[in-house]
Amino acid sequence: MKINLPKLCLNTIQTPISSLKKITISSKSILGRSKEADIVLSDPEVSRQHCCVYPQNKGWYILDLGSHNGTFLNSKKIQRAPLAHGDYLVVGQSHFLVVLEQGERLCCFCGKNAKKFLEVSGSTVCFSCLEDRSKDHSLLKNYAIFYKIGQGGMGDVYLGKHLPSAQEVAIKFILADGKEQIKQSFRREVKTMSKLSHPHIVSFLEADQIEGRLFYFVMEYIPGQTLYHRISHGLPSLNEAKEIMRAILSALQHAYEHKVVHRDVTPFNILLGQNGKIKLTDFGISKFIQGDSIALTEPGEGKGTLDYISPEQMTNALEADHLSDIYSAGATFYHMLAGRPPFKTKYMRDMITMILHKAPLPPSTYNPNLLPEMDAVVLKSLQKDPVDRYQTPQEFWQALEVIFLEGR
Repeated sequence: MKINLPKLCLNTIQTPISSLKKITISSKSILGRSKEADIVLSDPEVSRQHCCVYPQNKGWYILDLGSHNGTFLNSKKIQRAPLAHGDYLVVGQSHFLVVLEQGERLCCFCGKNAKKFLEVSGSTVCFSCLEDRSKDHSLLKNYAIFYKIGQGGMGDVYLGKHLPSAQEVAIKFILADGKEQIKQSFRREVKTMSKLSHPHIVSFLEADQIEGRLFYFVMEYIPGQTLYHRISHGLPSLNEAKEIMRAILSALQHAYEHKVVHRDVTPFNILLGQNGKIKLTDFGISKFIQGDSIALTEPGEGKGTLDYISPEQMTNALEADHLSDIYSAGATFYHMLAGRPPFKTKYMRDMITMILHKAPLPPSTYNPNLLPEMDAVVLKSLQKDPVDRYQTPQEFWQALEVIFLEGR
């Protein structure tokens, strides 16, 4: 039986290889620097056999082959992942737009075959519906939409441009389709972002929805890389780590003063932009400490990224407060210093046990250039009992500042 595979093209967005404009793939192919690779990328940041693109179950997948610098899909480092139309792929210094050309892409609004479309949460939304159904909104009137630059659990982020000002923006789309929790999450993030205004938090511009199904909000766009991507290319210097922690703890102090808990402070959600810009993003699972009537988390349910999540958030995210963000900031700082998170294991059950019951090793275990004073500050931020941590982000920074001023 013949499998009807969509045609896969990797359209070049930026690359150091001047002759590379477009890669068309019709069968399993290895991308790498080696001459034996199916697709040769002459890029010093690409491993000899970097990643493999292959067909499976009528779709296309990408597999990292243990590359030194990693394979990134929609700003996240991946081991194996399906490829979707509009994905943003980074291999070494080469950036690609994933284009899947297939016979039919049926719009989830009108049911017609879409020629130009967005892919949101695995569904297709044609531009005709965006135009027809958003006449009372400013989406296509004020914005050009280019390609996907990020992907999360509930939405997809596209690069766009605000046409009146020519300013590049990031537009996050969430497809609800009757799911009330997703609508609540959208309202939550809009409420949070409109409440916060800080030089180290991504700026919120506007938000709207189309027919109660497609929700979108527009944010400041920060060209650059995530902190995770930066760490994967080598440990930041102590001075660079200091500036990142100064910015993030300042942002968290601002959130704390406005009674907002981020709940997902990780290297994936810290953006390093041009001219030294450092921004905290993705308040999608944040909560207000007081006066919040929207409960997105059931008692006993954990939210957040496992490598950086606090013990109390692991067991009951509904009760997590700003002290949980301090733990996550400490775990992120640990990763910057040690080149790995505080706990690392193949099995989720073991990881949960470690987070709940095991004390992390000092970061100097993995980076002998660190002195005991730095170990002590980091480990205090990672205490199991929240009352034993720094009690505010500002207090955390003050302890770090003393170490940095003494040149440690």
